[in-house]
Amino acid sequence: LELLPLEEKLKCVSELRDRVIDCVEDMHGNHVVQIMVKALPVDELTFIVESIASEAEKMATHIYGCRVLQRIIEKCSIDQISLLVEKFQGKIEKLSMDLHGNYVVQCLLDSGSLETKRSIVNLIKEDLVKYGKSKVGSNVVEKCFHIVTDGPDAESLKEERAELYKLVLDDTSLLKTMATDKFGNYAVQGILRHSRGEDREGLKAKIKAMEEQLQSGSGKHILNALKKLE
Repeated sequence: LELLPLEEKLKCVSELRDRVIDCVEDMHGNHVVQIMVKALPVDELTFIVESIASEAEKMATHIYGCRVLQRIIEKCSIDQISLLVEKFQGKIEKLSMDLHGNYVVQCLLDSGSLETKRSIVNLIKEDLVKYGKSKVGSNVVEKCFHIVTDGPDAESLKEERAELYKLVLDDTSLLKTMATDKFGNYAVQGILRHSRGEDREGLKAKIKAMEEQLQSGSGKHILNALKKLE
């Protein structure tokens, strides 16, 4: 499929137009759909996007569907995936805590529109501890701090970045709760890694102040991460 002329590609995929979901849910068929997304011009992907959008939440939480969704979000334009994003309205909280859905949320943070990124960051900010202490939600927390610091829209997300770090720096109990949690400590390591300037110095001071409480278990990972920054 990748090597065929466009006309032959379109002939091949025409047989699957009404079976996109069936293919996505198949352990082998999903790879075919991923190759279709990769090999076809973006203006020929509408039927795949529309099929996935018709069962967007189901696909996002599916072991194979989440992979196809990521390929679509990475390749298609903001306008092309607008229907998908619309289907995820009100579902980001659930997807962020889902074994497979969290990858779709992270992909939206990397490749979605500025509006979508801002919306997700603001949602995660509302209950940072809940997401931070989740095995998969902690990855979304770290991704939020990454995109507001080093992502292509970081400059436009300066306000969100300031609010995120203010949240962490102003509430010692929040930082301690995550730092001593078996999953939350990974989020804190990411927060540290993406910190800059005064935010980093403030974090370092906060962590050093609770050093005695971080001597065992998950806390040790935080102290080791801190050493790497010095």
